[in-house]
Amino acid sequence: MSLKNNSFQFGDFVLDADERVLRQDGKPLLLPPKAFRLLSVLLENRGRIVEKDELMRRVWEDAFVEEANITYTIRLLRKTLGDDRHNPRFFETVPRRGYRFIADVQVPEHKEDDEQAKNISDVKIKDADVNLLPRQRYWLLFPILAVLLILTGASWYMWIRRSRVPPIFPTTFSSQKLTTDGRVPHAVISPDGKAMIFVVENEESSSVWLRQLETGNNVNLIPATNDRYGGIAISPDGNYLYFARAARIDGKQFDIYRTTIFGGVPSKIVAGTQGWTSVSPDGSRLSFVRCPYNDNEFCSLWVADSADGGNQQKLVSRSRPMRISANQFSSDGREVIFASGQSENGSNEFNLFEADITSGAEKRLLNESFFDINSVSRLLGTSDLLITAKRIPEHNFRIWRVSADSDVVPLTDDSETYSMVSSDRTGEMLTAVRSESDMSLSLRSLSEPYHETVLEDAVAAGASVSFADNEQILLSSTVSGNGDIWSIQKNGIGKRQLTNDPGDDISPVLSRNDQIIYFASNRSGQIQIWRMNADGSDQTQLTQTDGGFPLSVSPNGKWVYYQHGLTRELWRLETDTLSREKIYSEHSYKYAISPDGTKAALAERSNDGKATIRIISIPGGEQAVVFSPEKNEDPVWEIEWSPDGSAILYSQHNLKDRSSTIIEQPFGRGRPKVIANIHDSFVYCLSMSQDLKTLAVVHGRFRRDAVLLNVAR
Repeated sequence: MSLKNNSFQFGDFVLDADERVLRQDGKPLLLPPKAFRLLSVLLENRGRIVEKDELMRRVWEDAFVEEANITYTIRLLRKTLGDDRHNPRFFETVPRRGYRFIADVQVPEHKEDDEQAKNISDVKIKDADVNLLPRQRYWLLFPILAVLLILTGASWYMWIRRSRVPPIFPTTFSSQKLTTDGRVPHAVISPDGKAMIFVVENEESSSVWLRQLETGNNVNLIPATNDRYGGIAISPDGNYLYFARAARIDGKQFDIYRTTIFGGVPSKIVAGTQGWTSVSPDGSRLSFVRCPYNDNEFCSLWVADSADGGNQQKLVSRSRPMRISANQFSSDGREVIFASGQSENGSNEFNLFEADITSGAEKRLLNESFFDINSVSRLLGTSDLLITAKRIPEHNFRIWRVSADSDVVPLTDDSETYSMVSSDRTGEMLTAVRSESDMSLSLRSLSEPYHETVLEDAVAAGASVSFADNEQILLSSTVSGNGDIWSIQKNGIGKRQLTNDPGDDISPVLSRNDQIIYFASNRSGQIQIWRMNADGSDQTQLTQTDGGFPLSVSPNGKWVYYQHGLTRELWRLETDTLSREKIYSEHSYKYAISPDGTKAALAERSNDGKATIRIISIPGGEQAVVFSPEKNEDPVWEIEWSPDGSAILYSQHNLKDRSSTIIEQPFGRGRPKVIANIHDSFVYCLSMSQDLKTLAVVHGRFRRDAVLLNVAR
């Protein structure tokens, strides 16, 4: 096969730089301009590493874009060429540096004399052709050329109109942070792209604002109240705002309100929802979710009239533990697309479904599932969807584009987490909420002199921390990029990584002989119980089904008590035979096992919404003690036993001022006492040292800000 000048052949592909086309076996392939340019640069520099800075400079020139554009474009090229990043044929990724084209490339030998002769010959032929026309007939060409130009222009205009769909985002995009205080949980862009509406949540109040994107001016739409917001949506004509709001009480359902975009008194139209809502394309209907949390009806999807909430209709429901979350009307308004699944056991079991409003029939949309899906919105002007979702073993929620044929493409590939996304009418501007966790592990002395020491940042929220002895601490941290188990001395030295796996390794507990660590991991696809030596060696999976989160090891080492990964019931595993048995069938956020292995404590809520703590005997499950915290309107979030078994330690979240209180409740007689106050932060894990002198606390909060993603032309 002979190659033209300025072309490259690799495998069965040929890139023609002059014609700007990539062919496979002679057939042209569709490739966006930036992807073609990136491939050209790598081919020109085949065999050597092309740094990311050079790629940004040569491919995107003066446009302000992020490194995610390179990653996304490389992924697009790999998909087009059939390349595998784990076993690459064409593109080698050099971590933290750039990329290298590694395949054999054939290029033609450039003959300057032949090229010059060809150019001279072409000029002579063109001159000869012109001379064949008599001079007096030149004027006849002008009307013909004018007609051709008009037809060509009209055809081009109609083609542009028909093909005017949002670009494949974000081959080139810019990112602008619109808020910086970390207190924006919800934000949507107006259909005309001129404004963003967002919620600001402070310690004691929440309010809704409108930001004019051209001027940067902020206008308060809804004054501050003591409530919290569950979601916002704008009608397609941009005239009405819908929002979900509830009192700051844990477990309180949201009511949906309607108001004009220009202000006014909001009117409540739907009661008792989960906050996710969307508006139909014609603006006449709302979709929303209710969750009774019953075994047979855990969550359900509804529609109603948007003006007053009338004509409510249940479309589909799910039984425990399957949830229904984000939802969005289809482009024709005949169906509601919704996210449903469960993420309790650390597996990918969330998917998108479509429910027909008239018949109630539903169907699954995606071939591959996600760990969780936070938001669903339409990419306006198309039938495509935008979602924010996370897929195990990845640790961030990305923005994904779902095409009409259910093809799912990630649009972001950075280290940021996105919790919601919306587009303007052109699809060229997106607003998203970008989230980050600000967590740390601190040690607090429980006797004079009182002091606090921050021991570790980037600790995984929701994972456990425990004292192995008075000096050694086991914890789960994301400092390495994955959820891994580490050990560290309480003076901050001797830090050691015990696991190194793309999955999440959490909930480490140490056996009483200090030789074996039991922990939870989803590296096999869902949460199971694993075992390893105290130095991290000999990691072995113990459960194949019905796994969960280790809580404690019995004094004789015979049993590992754990919380079921899916049902949250209390179970135990025999360490020798690996047989399992259920101890207690109560669903609870957290169990705590007494040091002698005879009792379990669990946090509950009474029928009137008050927090209670129950003590049961194990393995029988007989009730021993029930008591209520003094501030029983605040939820009990974390619960542990003191190492000597004399008291229960628990934390309560104050949702009004976003603070936490840690309380010591004597198991026998005695009044509870506050042993720590954590301001502007929630407590996610706690543990007391064996000598009862130090408290280890994982605490922090999530920062959320609105960002504007704009296609760079």
